[in-house]
Amino acid sequence: MRGGEVNVTKLAATSISDLLELAEQAAEVTSAASLEQERTSFAHTASLELGGGPSPCVEIGCRIGHADQLARYAALYGDRIYTNCFFADHVAHADSAMRANPETVRSRMKDDLAVLLHLRPLIEAGRVIPVTPPRNHCPHCLSIHTTFDEDTLRRLNAVTDHVARRHLREVEVIVERIGPRYFVRLKGPEDLLEHGGGGIIFDQIPDGLRSDPRLVARIHHGGPIKLTRSQRLALGTHKREAEKIRQNLVFELSVCQCLGTSLLTSNQLDVDLLTAISQDAVIAKRNALIQRHLTAIVPFLEELDVRDLLELRTKEADSFILFRGALSKAISDTSANGADFTEERARQIYGDVLAPQLAGLDLKMAGARRAFRKTTGRRIVGWVGAISFGAFTGILPAGLVAAAQALGLTKVLADSTEAAMTLSDAEESIRSDEMYFLWRLRKLAKR
Repeated sequence: MRGGEVNVTKLAATSISDLLELAEQAAEVTSAASLEQERTSFAHTASLELGGGPSPCVEIGCRIGHADQLARYAALYGDRIYTNCFFADHVAHADSAMRANPETVRSRMKDDLAVLLHLRPLIEAGRVIPVTPPRNHCPHCLSIHTTFDEDTLRRLNAVTDHVARRHLREVEVIVERIGPRYFVRLKGPEDLLEHGGGGIIFDQIPDGLRSDPRLVARIHHGGPIKLTRSQRLALGTHKREAEKIRQNLVFELSVCQCLGTSLLTSNQLDVDLLTAISQDAVIAKRNALIQRHLTAIVPFLEELDVRDLLELRTKEADSFILFRGALSKAISDTSANGADFTEERARQIYGDVLAPQLAGLDLKMAGARRAFRKTTGRRIVGWVGAISFGAFTGILPAGLVAAAQALGLTKVLADSTEAAMTLSDAEESIRSDEMYFLWRLRKLAKR
């Protein structure tokens, strides 16, 4: 890294074997085996997607967007959030990486480093902690090797099959040949597919479609072809996509169990599936609600630099705890009746609960400021008038004018300092309010 960015020159000059050695070191220093069990309900394990991983969308802009969501949640709400150390995942597939196109491997590593750079302030502050799952498996390998009790495994298989059936029923699959390659495009609900779509590139016709000569001929003839249900079954994309979701669930369950954390996700499907597996996803649901609607609940959050937010949280640690407790209660009260928690309801929390309390603090401070201006202003006008009148009428000897002015200004300064201390006392008096931290946060955003 150089100047806050990935050093692409250094990356290009480093051999793949050396990069893989760096990834192996990353796996060692982030091993979950060296971490202790958490004792707070504000310690979470982030989903692979929310942690900035390359799945379900490999585009760097999308990955950093998810990482930024995570960063703001971590800074404003969580204590510690564990994410998958995706840079270490390269170790699990070192053999295939050595055989792959070196530029492809470097490009993937560059994106991984860029996401870690975006999270760097949170990592250095100990709010985001990248971890490599037990036994140094990537999430895919972890989903194969991890063992659960028989009942949990049965539930996990059942929800995976459920997702696969939904894919088969609700996702449209289109195959098209463009140049020497074959593109498989997917289109469906956003809870199943990131952005409501996706795609897979093949160097040759996928195995599942080769046994249909008429379909192969149509593909070679050119133009997009929408696959029938039987053709989608043969292609197997529904199983491939369901397996991605399974990998995510296994990573979350494994690390949550290992570290004693709760799940943090931006996808309602994760919460639904986790409920089906564990039958206890109350905390996960609350976390998902807060994460998804955080910028609606705190509308000025996106205006803040995460570093400033972290600094304020450190300075106002006690006030932050009061605020977080009040926010949790407001969300629990609003979602207690079981109805869907929408963005509109999140905005209502700010409008009906948070904003009035902030307005109350504004009124207290406005009163103190008015008293400050009134008292200090009168004293300044009085002293300036007295000195000016005395100099004009000759009541003050000419040689004492400067001294009188100095005396007057010194007195005004003393009076102003006293009034300023009164203003500071007024702010100190509202420090115990549960919304004081949010009040300071908004003040910081306006600045």
